[in-house]
Amino acid sequence: MASLPETEVKTLTLTIDGQEVTVDPGTTVLEAARSVGIDIPTLCHDPRLEPFGACRLCLVEVEGGRAPMPSCALKCGDGMVVHTRTEKIMKLRKFVIELLVSYHPLECPVCEAAGDCRLQDYAHEYGVAVSPWGWHPLEFATRDDHPNVARDPNRCILCGRCVRICREVMGIGCWGFRSRGYDTIIDTAYNMPLEAVDCVSCGQCVSTCPVGALNMKRSRFAARNWQTDKTKTVCDFCAVGCEQEVQTFRGKLVRVKAPIGEGVNQGNLCVKGRFGMEYVNSDERLIAPLVRGEDGLLTPATWDDALDRAAEGLKKAKAAKAVGVIASARCTNEENYLLQKLARTVLGTNNIDSGARYNQAAAVATVGRVLPYPAMTNSVADLTDADVLLIAGSNTTEEHPVLALQLIKAARQGKTLIVIDPRRTDIAKRATLHLAVKPGTDALLLAAMLRHIIDSGLQDKDYIAANAEGYEELVESLQAVSLEAAAEACGLAAADIKTAAELYGKAAAACILYSAGLTQQVNGAAAVTALADLAVITGNLGRPGTGINGLAGQANAQGACDMGCLPDYLPGYRALTDADGVKAVEAAMGRLGDKNPGKTMGEMLQGVLDGQIKALYVVGENPAVSEPGAAAVKEALEQAEFLVVQDLFLSETARYADVPSALSQPEALARNASRSRI
Repeated sequence: MASLPETEVKTLTLTIDGQEVTVDPGTTVLEAARSVGIDIPTLCHDPRLEPFGACRLCLVEVEGGRAPMPSCALKCGDGMVVHTRTEKIMKLRKFVIELLVSYHPLECPVCEAAGDCRLQDYAHEYGVAVSPWGWHPLEFATRDDHPNVARDPNRCILCGRCVRICREVMGIGCWGFRSRGYDTIIDTAYNMPLEAVDCVSCGQCVSTCPVGALNMKRSRFAARNWQTDKTKTVCDFCAVGCEQEVQTFRGKLVRVKAPIGEGVNQGNLCVKGRFGMEYVNSDERLIAPLVRGEDGLLTPATWDDALDRAAEGLKKAKAAKAVGVIASARCTNEENYLLQKLARTVLGTNNIDSGARYNQAAAVATVGRVLPYPAMTNSVADLTDADVLLIAGSNTTEEHPVLALQLIKAARQGKTLIVIDPRRTDIAKRATLHLAVKPGTDALLLAAMLRHIIDSGLQDKDYIAANAEGYEELVESLQAVSLEAAAEACGLAAADIKTAAELYGKAAAACILYSAGLTQQVNGAAAVTALADLAVITGNLGRPGTGINGLAGQANAQGACDMGCLPDYLPGYRALTDADGVKAVEAAMGRLGDKNPGKTMGEMLQGVLDGQIKALYVVGENPAVSEPGAAAVKEALEQAEFLVVQDLFLSETARYADVPSALSQPEALARNASRSRI
């Protein structure tokens, strides 16, 4: 590990409109003003973007300055005195608004952005009804060829925010400025359809547009912004845990936004989080339980009848010690905890599992041996502090699109990205070094990197002496590893393995990210252990920009495992083989009906076919689709003597159930990949 740079913490003090403000170096005047509640108008500014200074609305006067300066790009100086609302500044702002209004369509009554339009707000604030130079509307053709994005270039004020967010944040560049002067328009290359220029339908351009030039096509004319009820929630598609603002009107979901500057996503969403929530309005959602009658048909039932039927069937299977329970990474922490408690203390079985195990099993295998907890050691925000990012088995832009924005930003800043993946993924294309390893040889590659780091003296001996155990055993286990032989087996050049090891080992702060491509293979546990060893021997733990960070697949995969929805671990990763751990859990949760490890989901389904499992209770999971071996799974679901399923919809699994019922959506907690409660 390279030596850490010395940093001196110093603050700056300036005066804005007579108010003293203390900020960190690098803070802009706009940020400083807003931090103390002083409003400076902007049209081209978005906190997610680099300063642009195009709209000129944020001009301020600085004592000693030659002319007004854009506050969005002006860095604070110690002792600076700033005035934001002088007579000169107010006239300049009004002049800019008058210019914009001179060609902007006067169609606020039918504009989707009315009431949520920055230009409309500023025209009202600065008293601009019409332009003194008359009205000269634009006459560009509108485009309506995208499933999610509606655009009207005649409403565009050329702030450039859509262009910049697509380039700076998304790293794509669908939009650009075309033509000159009055004919300037923001458009795609050669006026091509958006979907033909690498658009991923994220809607980021819509989220940053300050007027009505870009809108969410699916929610047009549904409701004004001020008419909607706004509820903050968390996206349930992946484990990033993006914060959302769900807007509803008359009992229906209208649109989804993300509050700027809040949550792990800081206002960003992917296509699923922004446009994939329409299932909430579906008429096919289960709102009451069903019960299968003697004729084999499902019919509506009261909750009392459904609960009685479910209790009767589960009680019968409990007597035969033949119950299996399947939880879900789509459920909250509270639901998963109560479900495993029901299984263990009431139904008397440790036959409880969920799809989260596929994501987490390799990490859980390291508990107590390398790391104390199978989760991200660092926060998502910490990624920006890394000099080197090692990404193994993660197609991040597909699996965790919003987290991937941090990696795209790191690549733009010139930081080192090392990608280990057989596929040439989007992140691999951006990498400094792509190790296209042969499938299944990741653990061997990582062992070779460990060997080279130790042989080259790049290990952090002080960190190892203070924090690690078993280092000599690790060194001994690596003696059989040959760099050349490993390179041949992995299908890589030995020089590339050396380069990767040296880049990681010499970094002042190196971060590891891994996902399903690494964990869901035969040697997944060995690969995760090797990654953890890499972090430990180089001292890349316990600091910003370091760590070993597993990216779970489903929204609450982390929480499902934390809560004990595993056949061999109790809540808090207390192993059933740990007598003291079992006692501690029993003291809090109640006496366990069985203290032997239970069956995994696959074993339970096979147990149905073998006659060992008589009843299954499935909550929020859809094994008929998600489990491998679909034919055998469906046969098991058909043969189960009794099947209870709780889900939002009559899923492929629920269609086999004796009692399919609705799954509630309570106000409760989950954990994202970085262990944050959401």
